[in-house]
Amino acid sequence: MPPDSKILDAQNAGMFPGTSNTPRQESAPMRHNASDLSLAEVERRHILWVLAQCGHNKTKAAEILGIGTNTLWRKLKRYGRET
Repeated sequence: MPPDSKILDAQNAGMFPGTSNTPRQESAPMRHNASDLSLAEVERRHILWVLAQCGHNKTKAAEILGIGTNTLWRKLKRYGRET
């Protein structure tokens, strides 16, 4: 893939300190020590952050997350974020 492609992954999303040239945004999902959060909460924050980075395009967010759109819709419904 060309280096200028717009693939969002853990490395270029700034999820790990020191791995991205772009500054982390305040809405990044990992603002707390990961040991303070449950896995479900980490997943929820990551999904919502990816969705925001995609302009709330659920199809694109599901593709980036590696899950089906139905799975994304189901998770968003569970979070009370269906729209």
